[in-house]
Amino acid sequence: MQDMTEKSLQDMAEAAGLGLAFQLFPEDIRAAVKQVANQRAALRDDISAAEEPWPPMTIPGK
Repeated sequence: MQDMTEKSLQDMAEAAGLGLAFQLFPEDIRAAVKQVANQRAALRDDISAAEEPWPPMTIPGK
């Protein structure tokens, strides 16, 4: 994970609807961001934003 400033973490949390959670539990938000970065690194390097690492959802009966 790249070093992120407090402001950029707060901006990301607020964009995700987690502004209050960031205010109350900033360590947990930092841990979550770090976990996402680690998981993202485990994916292929050439993954596109529209590509999902799992099959698309289907609706039974259609």
